[in-house]
Amino acid sequence: IGSYFLAGHLSNRVYDGELMEIARELNLHAKVVNTVPTFDLEKDAERTLLLDQYDDVYYAVRAADGALIAGDAELPRGHAGAAPLAYDGQAHGEPVRIAQIRGTDHGSAPFTVQVAETLVKRHMLANEILIGVILPQLLLIAIAGLVLWAGVARGLAPLRALQKAVAARS
Repeated sequence: IGSYFLAGHLSNRVYDGELMEIARELNLHAKVVNTVPTFDLEKDAERTLLLDQYDDVYYAVRAADGALIAGDAELPRGHAGAAPLAYDGQAHGEPVRIAQIRGTDHGSAPFTVQVAETLVKRHMLANEILIGVILPQLLLIAIAGLVLWAGVARGLAPLRALQKAVAARS
């Protein structure tokens, strides 16, 4: 059970870092022009940033008041606070992992940038880690069981000899 949770934690840690990098890149394209929050990212660049072989990736850029500037309106509004964070959520009826950062356009109003992805590759990595950990653990348990059995058998050998001697008496 501990190995399962450790594998999930390590998998999230690896992929949360990737999501944060995408969020930081998207934040570079959020700007305030004439007091109007805008998001300027070419479609080719957007496709490249959000391209993933296994998972669906979504993003949302919101103004300080929560209004959607760009991206997917189905992403839930983010958590309060300025620190970057990653958390579980739902988007398009599927469980997703969401990375969120608060960015600003050079001292102006803050933006909230969220990037979410489905959990396919996270589960694949967690399963690989789990298999890599469980197989050696099972082998270790089997070896320990054999050593324990042999030790107990050797320790009880004098009692067996005594049992045979008592049984041989009339």
